[in-house]
Amino acid sequence: QGIEAHHQRNTLIADMREYSETPHRRMKTWKVIAKETKKLLIQKSYSLAQIKIQEGLEEFPNQIKLLIIASDLYRTTGDREMSLEFALRLISNHPNNWEGFGRAAEDLIELRRFDQAKIKIREGLEKSPNQIKLLCIANQVFRASGDRKESLVFAESLIRQHPENWNGYARAAIDLKVLRRFDEAEIKIKVGLEKFPKKANLLFMAIDVYHASNNREKSLEIAQRLITFHPENWNSYARAAEDLLALKRFAQAQVHVQEGLEKFPHQIELLCIASDIFRASAESEKSLEIAQN
Repeated sequence: QGIEAHHQRNTLIADMREYSETPHRRMKTWKVIAKETKKLLIQKSYSLAQIKIQEGLEEFPNQIKLLIIASDLYRTTGDREMSLEFALRLISNHPNNWEGFGRAAEDLIELRRFDQAKIKIREGLEKSPNQIKLLCIANQVFRASGDRKESLVFAESLIRQHPENWNGYARAAIDLKVLRRFDEAEIKIKVGLEKFPKKANLLFMAIDVYHASNNREKSLEIAQRLITFHPENWNSYARAAEDLLALKRFAQAQVHVQEGLEKFPHQIELLCIASDIFRASAESEKSLEIAQN
């Protein structure tokens, strides 16, 4: 099978080279190559996509969209070193565009080369200090390296420069939670929820903050809002049931977890929480029945 696959790949490469030498191929624009590569990506034909994008970059070596697609392609296949190579080419050929710096920093995070990631993200922010995605990636870089104080600096910058975006409030609250500055974390999440009362990401992070400060009543209040605004999310019911279990309000916990299981009967975490609730309620038979499911 390995020999046959190798033969097929060689045949495929030969066919692609022959095709690339035709006048039809030479007339192709970078937009056509980009479209064809994206189609191959959707089809998960990664080997063909790699051949296609390399051919495109031979003809249009500095084309920004092709370099971005190349980065996306190698990220999809898990090859962060190759993705980084194209990110660095983006920086070299398009130094005034934030995308190369952001992508390089993300790739370096995945490669756990945090010092280099910090350098790249700072270089990017020197050129584009208000770019929202760069600020988010900067927060991510310092969070990944374990520097929550510096991570918080970029979260605060997000809030100042983009108060209309929920990301800054959520990131600041989580950083403050990790730093055990719970009162400040609660203030940040409260301000965020005043602006974005239905945003699921913020609501879930609010629950995490209130759990950390052991404020189960407030956490329950947020979980119930999640059920109201996001009844299609199984985690809404799970969070409410967990809080009610912690508060020893077993009857209400049973109601919430059963509501969740009516919508998501095979959700394993909901089933586990349901088993815990009925065991805590001294309903061992019901707990066993759920565990057997």
